[in-house]
Amino acid sequence: MTRSRAETNPIRRRRQALRLRTIQLAAAAGISTQHLWNLETGRSSAPSLEVARRLAEALETTVDALFPAEAVAASAVATATAATA
Repeated sequence: MTRSRAETNPIRRRRQALRLRTIQLAAAAGISTQHLWNLETGRSSAPSLEVARRLAEALETTVDALFPAEAVAASAVATATAATA
């Protein structure tokens, strides 16, 4: 039996280890529960660097532990590009 993306997602695993509900983590990170759900299920894989930092802080871990470096870097580049356009 294979595990779903949500079951192996580092955000969800860490949230569950800390016994946080989705709504609690979303509030602590300043994002919507829908955005958190999208990140946990893989529907969205690259949050902004600021959201990644807030999630890591709320989960008492590092950005690197939650997100592949290339996903966060790509998001940061996209944000910077949009800001200069």
